[in-house]
Amino acid sequence: MAKPDTEHRGGKSGNGQTAPPGTNLEWDLSRWPGQAAVDTWLDMVDEMSAFVARRVHEDLQAQHRMLHSHSPKELQRIQAEFMQKAVEDYQKETSRLAEIARKLRPTDTES
Repeated sequence: MAKPDTEHRGGKSGNGQTAPPGTNLEWDLSRWPGQAAVDTWLDMVDEMSAFVARRVHEDLQAQHRMLHSHSPKELQRIQAEFMQKAVEDYQKETSRLAEIARKLRPTDTES
C-alpha cells in the first residue's frame, strides 16, 4: 500500500506544515493565483510598519530638539528642517511602495 504524500511542497511560506494524516493534500500555495497578491500585500505592510517606526523616531527627536531650543529663530530652523526631512521621507516611501506594488503588474507572458 502506498504511503500518502503528506509533506509540504515547499511553497513560499516555508512554514513546514504537513497535511492531515491520511490525506493527499498539498500545501504548495505557490500555484495559487492569489499568492502573489498576498505576498505583495505583506511586503507593503512590512514596509509601511518600518516607515511608521522610522517617522515616529524622527518625530520624537524633533520634539526633543524643539523643547531644548534656546530662541525662536532656532525653533523655527528646527521646525523647517523637520518638515523638509518629513517631505523627503514621504516621497521616498511612496516610491518604495510603488516599487513593491509593481510586482503585481501582469507580465507580457501572462494572458
